[in-house]
Amino acid sequence: MKRLLAINSMIVVYTSLAFAGGGIIPLEQDFPTKEHKVKQWFIYVAGGKSSLDISTKLTLPDPLNDGALDDSGTLLEVGGGYRFSDNIFTTLAYQHTALDIVTIHNLYVSINYQFSDVIFKPYVGILGGYSQLVWDERPHPVLPSEDLSSESAMYGIQAGMEYRLNDRWNLFAKYQYIVYDHTMDIKQGGDIIDHNSANNILIGVRYAF
Repeated sequence: MKRLLAINSMIVVYTSLAFAGGGIIPLEQDFPTKEHKVKQWFIYVAGGKSSLDISTKLTLPDPLNDGALDDSGTLLEVGGGYRFSDNIFTTLAYQHTALDIVTIHNLYVSINYQFSDVIFKPYVGILGGYSQLVWDERPHPVLPSEDLSSESAMYGIQAGMEYRLNDRWNLFAKYQYIVYDHTMDIKQGGDIIDHNSANNILIGVRYAF
């Protein structure tokens, strides 16, 4: 009987110490949590396809040279960026579009908002910059001008999605609509070829550091 009474007394003392915050065994323990750190800087490379809107005003009887009105080409883009938070990032990019006898160079910046709470992390953004179009060959046999290049401001919108492979590597895909004003004047305003805009689709990979 005395032994049973002693055991009960020990249980009462142990329980009292536990609820009073005694030092025998704590009821709750705070574990350190690992804080998520955004990888701020990143670089990327992407490739894809560009479809262009081309308009013409032609009165000359001679036909255009082959490839002068080519409106679809391969696209390569390299760039880097900075992530301000899980939702906001910016990029600086160079873009190279190769058509049959035309090459387009774009240099632009973008600002983007990303929805980071879903697995494929969609984002939308706006962009603006500088564009240069270069004719690798004359578009028309009677072209009097020796100036085979055009420069223009460019602007547009983009939308994309991103898939995280690990802490540093991400896959992404994006669509862009870009507006510029590249005009080839064949005959002093009488005959022209205008490259007005582009629809771009790109797939690429990013590395964060």
